[in-house]
Amino acid sequence: METSAESRVWFITGASRGLGRAFTEAALAAGDRVVGAARDVTPPTLQLTTATAVTGTQPSQPEANVMSRRDRRIQWARYAEGPHVTRKANPMKFRHIIAIVMISLLAILTGGLMPSAQATDGLPAYSAKPVPQAVSVSSPEMSEEAWECNAGDLCVWNEWGGTGQKCSWTNKDNDWQALPVRCSWSANKRVQSYRNNGQNASFTGVQLFHEENFLAPWHCAPQGTKWNVTGGGVFLQSHQWTSGTC
Repeated sequence: METSAESRVWFITGASRGLGRAFTEAALAAGDRVVGAARDVTPPTLQLTTATAVTGTQPSQPEANVMSRRDRRIQWARYAEGPHVTRKANPMKFRHIIAIVMISLLAILTGGLMPSAQATDGLPAYSAKPVPQAVSVSSPEMSEEAWECNAGDLCVWNEWGGTGQKCSWTNKDNDWQALPVRCSWSANKRVQSYRNNGQNASFTGVQLFHEENFLAPWHCAPQGTKWNVTGGGVFLQSHQWTSGTC
């Protein structure tokens, strides 16, 4: 089959209906040739001006029923070759379909590459932007007993409202998994609440980090504040006091 430099040949499965048919119509309207395949034995419902010019006469339904699968494909190919389509399909429709398919694939791939909330190979992943929520000291549902934290310390818990397992520090710590203060549960459990009970007036707050050695900063908690973390909590591995903006 000879084609010009501008003409292309498309092989389209499921060309009798739905997306396959839309591709077929758009390609033919653009002047391209199409080899179509479908499970239905009847030709596609495209209004060809001269069906007999390509295949002679359209076979009746009984004749079509006894055709072999190979004969059906050949007949489909011959019908699809005809460029004389009376239905005026918009060539832009074909481009729109391609764009929709590409956007859908991109959305699927992007969703698959987002950070996971599960641990991988023993190393926990963390949510990109969990939201800390300030808690009033006088909140009736959050008693001071639940938020127990020594004066001057940073305290973190693995449950909301200052409850559950707790770890606390008086000084900065570049690795919560190493001594002198080792917060063992933070390796595979998220911090869901924390309290900065710092008393040193030379500091404005404490900066929290996703990773050890003060990498991947997440949030700065001002002195004397309590926080719950929405979105299921956050993985943290280091912190340090700061005198900057917090």
